[in-house]
Amino acid sequence: MNKKASIKFIPVSLFAFGLFSLIAPYFNAFSVAKRSRQKQLVMLLDKNKFSKKISDVVVDDIADKFEFLAKRKQKNFLLNLVDAKTRDLLPEDFNQHHSLSINNSIRNAFTHIDKISYASNSERLVLESKTKGIQIDDYQYLINFNNYNQEAGEFNGDTFNFDNQLINNLETLKNILNSKVEVEAIPAINRLFEDHKRKNGTLQLKEISIEDNLGKYHIKIVFPSISNEKISNNQQYSIYYESAALLIKEK
Repeated sequence: MNKKASIKFIPVSLFAFGLFSLIAPYFNAFSVAKRSRQKQLVMLLDKNKFSKKISDVVVDDIADKFEFLAKRKQKNFLLNLVDAKTRDLLPEDFNQHHSLSINNSIRNAFTHIDKISYASNSERLVLESKTKGIQIDDYQYLINFNNYNQEAGEFNGDTFNFDNQLINNLETLKNILNSKVEVEAIPAINRLFEDHKRKNGTLQLKEISIEDNLGKYHIKIVFPSISNEKISNNQQYSIYYESAALLIKEK
């Protein structure tokens, strides 16, 4: 027996399997990013119709997402989101090497665009948590949500949803149990800011959280950061958060 014998070649099928194993996580990450942008875009367009008044800041955000998805071969998905006139223009825009054409076509699709400026520090307060981790304490379950992701979480056979919508120009943020029982979180969030209403800019706190009862459960929502700001031409404040953790325990 030749002790120096070694494998001289790797079968093509085995090589292909190994290569796929190496690159699969990257494809998965790209797929997650793509699906996330799709959900974000659908939610933005659901809240901001093409025929309604909209800020130029939001239009730019929508155009950026169109560009991102166009580069990832999601052209048919995008064409189904626009009106017939814009649908005729976008295919040529997709073939351009720069994003200006897509941006212009999306801006022109909106009939009432307001040029606005974001609030100054005196009209904008950001609460930022000093704590990077989340203290579980006696809670039994944790579900992570983000501002654009409406996917449900399950615990103990029950389904929990985090629903953020704009209804009649009023922002709502509801915790929903089994599509039946719900609790509105906005009043509690407003109280967080009322405790610091004479301050502005960015304020660091040990923890940013609110608590409530939801059916047979007690829940706690923990925010890494959350802001409350007013657009210069609007008297109402708008709440924004990127992500949140929902802690759950039975009462």
